[in-house]
Amino acid sequence: MKDYLPIDGRPAGVGIGAHPLDLREWIEVDERRVEVLDEKDVLLATRRDEVLAHLPTGLEGSQETLDLLLRHLPTRFPEIYEPHPAGLRDRERGIVVRVDSAHPIVVAGRLVQEDLSIMTREPDGRWVLSAASMCFPTRWRLREKIGKDLSGIHGPVPFYAEKIGSPVDHFFGRLTPENPVWRTNWTLLDDAALFQPEAARTWRHRMDLDGRDVGDALHFRVERQTLRALPDSGAVLFTIRTYVRPMRDLEKLRPGAFAELADTLEATPRETVDYKGWTPLLDETIAWLRARATSR
Repeated sequence: MKDYLPIDGRPAGVGIGAHPLDLREWIEVDERRVEVLDEKDVLLATRRDEVLAHLPTGLEGSQETLDLLLRHLPTRFPEIYEPHPAGLRDRERGIVVRVDSAHPIVVAGRLVQEDLSIMTREPDGRWVLSAASMCFPTRWRLREKIGKDLSGIHGPVPFYAEKIGSPVDHFFGRLTPENPVWRTNWTLLDDAALFQPEAARTWRHRMDLDGRDVGDALHFRVERQTLRALPDSGAVLFTIRTYVRPMRDLEKLRPGAFAELADTLEATPRETVDYKGWTPLLDETIAWLRARATSR
């Protein structure tokens, strides 16, 4: 598992925070790959309407995404992926993922641990979510976002419109195939599951600590996101790779992480704290982090 830890003591909030992407590192593979892809297949079979959505305008970008993956994966990970007349052979899973088996966004999503979404530009300049294979949402529902533009997708996020709504629109418009980028986003959740479509609720309503240590009950969830402009369709491909680990493990990744996270939680605006569902356990979480940060 990658050790992304994008906290530094500053308030959590909205921002682009993009970095240049080396396309060799576009897709990430780890030891949970088979488990995660198996879970995707189960979700596609049992909860398809919740994890898959596509509009006619998203077809070209979806096909281009699949074509990119069919070229990239066997080259980057030849020990796992092998070209096959029908599509791509997955050596680890012992299956062939057929390119003609479903909509191209579905096939593409079955190949990688990342979730995939296609943003297409409308004639009026708005970027609209037109296709997605989204098996691991972080407390939002795909069917409520499909067909919406960037402001509609991020409408509930505190300070999005007034702080970065217009810059994000311009950022999408400036993306070119030659300058892909990556960024991270994070939160604390009371559930380690990857598939979490339910809207954020206060932790107290979802669980009772019942004597459990807050460091085990809470989980640090990071999304590693990439954005790249697709040269043929003109769409923007947005990938989301989700990593989850117990909060108590953060100090092992980077000494000082507990203190940094406590500083961040204390400095984060109340509106953001409430939106993320942190409020009911905020004081306990900060106290836990402070106690362990000062005891080392």
